[in-house]
Amino acid sequence: MPSPSSPSSPADSAAATVEDAANMEPSQHPENGKVPVVDAKADETKKKKKKRGGAKRATGFEEYYCDPPMTPAEYDEEKNILYPPHRLFDARIEECIQRFRARRRMTNVQDTLFSRYLNLGGVDCSQRQFQGTRGIKKEDMKGLSQGEVRDMIADDVIQRGASDNPRFYNPNRPEHWDVDFAGVAAGFLSVNLIDYFGGGLDNFCLGAEVVSNFLKYIYRHDVCPEYSEDIGAALKICDKAQAEMAAISKLEMLLPGYFSAASGVLFCQGNDELHKLDSEWSFDQQKPLDKDMARTIFGVHVALLFDRDQSHGISNAMRKNELAIVETSEQAIEICKIIFPDKQLRAKYKSVIKHLDTKHLDIKVEIEACGSLVVRPTVIINGWDNPTVNADEERTAEESEVFFMEESMLKLLEVGMKLKVVVCALNTNLKFIKSVNHIYPSFYTFLPQELMFHYKEPLKDNRPAPSVYDADDDGENENERILDGIPDDGIEE
Repeated sequence: MPSPSSPSSPADSAAATVEDAANMEPSQHPENGKVPVVDAKADETKKKKKKRGGAKRATGFEEYYCDPPMTPAEYDEEKNILYPPHRLFDARIEECIQRFRARRRMTNVQDTLFSRYLNLGGVDCSQRQFQGTRGIKKEDMKGLSQGEVRDMIADDVIQRGASDNPRFYNPNRPEHWDVDFAGVAAGFLSVNLIDYFGGGLDNFCLGAEVVSNFLKYIYRHDVCPEYSEDIGAALKICDKAQAEMAAISKLEMLLPGYFSAASGVLFCQGNDELHKLDSEWSFDQQKPLDKDMARTIFGVHVALLFDRDQSHGISNAMRKNELAIVETSEQAIEICKIIFPDKQLRAKYKSVIKHLDTKHLDIKVEIEACGSLVVRPTVIINGWDNPTVNADEERTAEESEVFFMEESMLKLLEVGMKLKVVVCALNTNLKFIKSVNHIYPSFYTFLPQELMFHYKEPLKDNRPAPSVYDADDDGENENERILDGIPDDGIEE
């Protein structure tokens, strides 16, 4: 057998050639007339690593983003030309909006949200007709500064003409308009943004970040120092909005709580349609409460939340089947105080729960210590002519009511939040929240500008109003024809 360094014999080399040919694919076999060709350069390029691309440009919305430092010339331009105190506010804020949009790389969603925010503040962001950027040639931009080019292509403008759209602010007609950064931020975050996205938390936080970024830009560039306190209040609303909306998204799945749920199972079934409770109703995808479980939960809370006389009275009435709902009403309430359970009450709940465990009672839900929610009636303005008010009840805003609720839900609520609820009152002066229809944040503000988003000016119409004498009448006004003595076969001309 030859060594590796010794030359191969002709027989061995011929055998190797036959073996290699047998292992070839049909398309590469010499008999087919196709001989494989190996490109050495292609192999070298495959071995080379791909070059790393350049760093991505900042969008301006990163968590730790900061605007680049200004040169002395840029600072002097902003201080003395763009944002001097003697310049009118509408001119300064218009310049600021255009420069902010030019310096931020917004996505389509961010751009839409920013435009809606500006529209709510009275700034026209609609696209200019017949003045798109495609029609502007490079020759037209020669000799123009960046500011002049920005003025040519910007869509964010404050109208100053005599016959402009009444939907937007006009400094020549400042009636019914006020500069209120905090109010516009609250109205956008509590109404406009929620209606646009339908309550998606991620998209809501995206809108809050856009507004917050713009307000910080105004503050850092000293655009309007006379409104610095108002801008600071608006920034606090942006931070508060993200925390409260996260809590509201959780509350929508938890409210009204197990105490109210047990009360509803015991007393709402078998009443009229307003009291009707769905048999498949439950919390957190758990099994619905049955009568025995609801009776245990209700009895524990009544025994621990009321004094001895009240708890005995409610227990005796329940034992005799005398508890019944005497009133059910839809109310708009505002939270004015939240009272959490103290250590003594928590200890009582722990001892009762331990006692229930020793009796091996099948309680499928966790009995939690309850606190008190002090509320007062309010009016929630939402643009409709019939807001939810308690017109049939002679109560003032100073009068308050108390509802019992689990501690975990009380921690998510904030003083100032508004709720649309259905309240049931028992014949023992005990009230509970049957259902929560809507939760509003503490900074809820409805701006009149909301009603102007789809407003269109009325046009003059010379067309006469519809009449029974019209030739295209399809017989809907047959009774009027008979009353007027007009024959059914039409009108002779």
